Amino acid sequence: MLIVGGVSDRLAQIIPVGKFSEKLRIAGQTLRNLRARPYWLLLAFSASLVNWSTSIAAIWLVFRAFGSLVPLAAVLAYFPIAIFAGLIPFGIAGTGTRDGMFLALFAAYAPTAIALATSIAYTALGYLLFTGIGIVFLRHLRIGYSFSRQKT
Repeated sequence: MLIVGGVSDRLAQIIPVGKFSEKLRIAGQTLRNLRARPYWLLLAFSASLVNWSTSIAAIWLVFRAFGSLVPLAAVLAYFPIAIFAGLIPFGIAGTGTRDGMFLALFAAYAPTAIALATSIAYTALGYLLFTGIGIVFLRHLRIGYSFSRQKT
């Protein structure tokens, strides 16, 4: 992280593109500030590790639920690749790109229909379920916000 901070400062000096250069400088300073708070970096890393581990376990279990015994090693190897491919902005929440990667990467371990169903189940569990929960909380926050605005 500290190396990235230094690199972003150097890029800010090399690339005089106004606001972009200033943002690079601020990003570098922010990353250097992690030296003062390494606990938070460790906590964020741990939370990320738990998140990835849970997602990998969920995919492995969903494959099993659909009757396909995909080895855990294959899920460990291919799932992150499919997720990163889903970051390509061709669809909403990676759908399409991620699904295609599931089909291609898991073809040796699961029938196409099961690989597609697993990808769709991941989308439902990982995005739609939490989006619904978030909307409920957003509604409560909005109601609380409107009440606080009326009192003043």
